[in-house]
Amino acid sequence: MKRDKLIAEIRMINKKLVSKYNVFDKSSTSYFLLEVGFGLLEEMSLLDLQAKLTEVKAEKKKIQTLKRAQIQGEKQSRLHMLDEKISFIQSVREEQKKSRA
Repeated sequence: MKRDKLIAEIRMINKKLVSKYNVFDKSSTSYFLLEVGFGLLEEMSLLDLQAKLTEVKAEKKKIQTLKRAQIQGEKQSRLHMLDEKISFIQSVREEQKKSRA
């Protein structure tokens, strides 16, 4: 059951369907396999699945961090652009006041 949960969690992260199997040996890789060697999640031992899950979670976190940094950079550039527009508008208004007086 633990193996199935790891497979389901990996597939959920990767947005794929999950197959359910009952596995008893944590290090076994071929209880329910007819063909071996295709790199499927079902072919991995429980320890390999745990390592794969850790790897997938780390990759997902890395992507989220990069995306947050990109969004923060875009936000800072928009704020800088707005500050420039505000200062330009204020300078134009001050020039207009001076020309009127």
